[in-house]
Amino acid sequence: MIKKGDLLLVRNLLDPISWIISWFTHSKWTHVAWCLSDTQLFELRRHGLVIRPINSYYRKFYYKTKLLRLKGIKREDIDKAIKIGLGYTKKRTYFKFLFTLILIGFNYARRRPIMSCSGMIAKCLSQVGFYFKKRKKPLLITPADIDNSKLTKNITAKELF
Repeated sequence: MIKKGDLLLVRNLLDPISWIISWFTHSKWTHVAWCLSDTQLFELRRHGLVIRPINSYYRKFYYKTKLLRLKGIKREDIDKAIKIGLGYTKKRTYFKFLFTLILIGFNYARRRPIMSCSGMIAKCLSQVGFYFKKRKKPLLITPADIDNSKLTKNITAKELF
């Protein structure tokens, strides 16, 4: 069963922006959403924070998905990190989104105009002591870093369908 705190990696096969993100980040995953329950998730989109049904991504031919569970983190820490994430309400403009994407592509390691979806999740988790990669700033974490982390477990086959 999908649990609060699980992460959904997403790739939109038909979206040109996803193709660009994939090219810049060298990853097949272009988006990360955070499960609030077995029916809802929240995600940082181009226009800000959105809460959606999980089935927005499931069983659709144009999405590839992978479900991950965090390892070695307490339930109360997941709850705290999600609460921090839900407090992120800053609006994002399309220009800032594209500019941030270019900075990611050139591996620019300083402050970016806006937070990425994976960077937001990594930053929230870092505030409770959980790091996907110890030597990488949380805001610079990509979906590929989350996918390749030893602190995540692939539960797609068991939980997704």
